[in-house]
Amino acid sequence: MEFSLKRIGLLIRLQWIENQKFYAWAMLGIPVLMGAILIISSLIMPGGLTDENQGPIFIAGLFFSSWIFNSLVFGKYKSRPDNLKSLSLPASAAEKTACSLLFTLVLFPVFFCLVTYPMLLLIVYIDTELIGNINSLVEIRRDYVLISIAILIPLLLLNSVITLSVRKYAFFKALAILIAAFVTLNFLNGLIINTYLGNQVPGPSASSRAAFKDLELNNVQIQPGVSSSLFSQWSLELRANYPGYTGPSAWVKMPEYNEWLPVVLYYVLGLLLFRCVYLKIRETTI
Repeated sequence: MEFSLKRIGLLIRLQWIENQKFYAWAMLGIPVLMGAILIISSLIMPGGLTDENQGPIFIAGLFFSSWIFNSLVFGKYKSRPDNLKSLSLPASAAEKTACSLLFTLVLFPVFFCLVTYPMLLLIVYIDTELIGNINSLVEIRRDYVLISIAILIPLLLLNSVITLSVRKYAFFKALAILIAAFVTLNFLNGLIINTYLGNQVPGPSASSRAAFKDLELNNVQIQPGVSSSLFSQWSLELRANYPGYTGPSAWVKMPEYNEWLPVVLYYVLGLLLFRCVYLKIRETTI
């Protein structure tokens, strides 16, 4: 069967018609749930709902809800009696893949932002005007948005592959695999850093926080850096326990002539995951 944009449009329309009730409840439930989380955060966190707290809460809600929605969408392509309608739709595997990824990677994240951002505005107003905290709305920075998108896409593709491959409890198994992968990569990252830099900096470990005194007997710290990707950067920053102190800083990162390598690996990973999703859907297409 040839790839047809017209059939993709029909699939999108069918998805909307069959799940109108779900989307209506999501339009009400997601902002209410996020509002409750934001209010609780405003009450229990020091300083209330600061701009440092708003961003992580919003992004965590986006990732978690997108993960659940992704599991629901791709769970329809499993070979089970109650999924025969989805499996027997008159569309090719490529068209089903394109439609499902459009909903999970594009439309749902946009939907989440549209229904949740007004709630964030309201809770920030309540936090400042009624609760009495002195906070402002978090600034939407272009680099943070791009980093969030770059992380969300491969995570959802990975979840799609696991959901299509696992028969039972796919959501929890996918979450367990993700946590295991993160812990393993983080451990390997620290191991590599300690191997190459452990004997060249003060303190017991280049990847952990350590305190010592500089030449002027000021109390300073090794502050491990947080990079946008593992294995790419480590920083040494000397900080004192009193304001006004400025110490030397140093960064160890990938040479500029090798910066293309993580980008290429990222796109290769995305294409491989996309290919896996397509092949798994093709296996079950009737």
